Amino acid sequence: MKVHKILDAVFSTRSNIAVLRVISKVNIGLSGREIAKQAGMSAPSSLEALTAMENLNLVKRERGGRDHFFYLNREHYIVEKIISPILNVERKYPDQIYSDIKKGLGRYASSLILFGSTAREEEEIESDLDICVVFKDAISKRKLEKIISDLRIELFKKYGVSFAPYYISEKDFEKRARLKKSPVDDIIKEGKLISGKSIRDIING
Repeated sequence: MKVHKILDAVFSTRSNIAVLRVISKVNIGLSGREIAKQAGMSAPSSLEALTAMENLNLVKRERGGRDHFFYLNREHYIVEKIISPILNVERKYPDQIYSDIKKGLGRYASSLILFGSTAREEEEIESDLDICVVFKDAISKRKLEKIISDLRIELFKKYGVSFAPYYISEKDFEKRARLKKSPVDDIIKEGKLISGKSIRDIING
């Protein structure tokens, strides 16, 4: 039993957070193997974390034949008041950041495209948030640069994000795409559209 400073036990390891993140998304029991797969962990590490959460009664285990099925104990006070709300906010966190970028730049940008490590979901703490800012003409670019000088500060204050815009005109994007030049070639392969014209529409004019 843990009454005082229970969060020390809940959030003591990345493995604990990883398994809670997986089972919080579903209302059915998942096998230990499936949880390990979705969490990107080894089966033994997953089972160790699930057992630790079971010992706190945050996770329930059902035994069925050879497999054990685990599900979140949503009746637990800590789950209801802390874990579920935190994980829900975490899931919405990327979209909230992109929404603020779209709100700030969408009026003057032809397209806003996420690329780089964040697009691949491989970013580290020191990574930049790479956004390809596609513009139509020089007037649009000047307006975007002015907005971004303030937006960069706001994004860091609000989210701790290091915003790294890559400016390119629609014409140059199409040209670099045709010649398969970096970084446009990478943007085409891994980019995720935040706002505006699709990559295909930019290339096709």
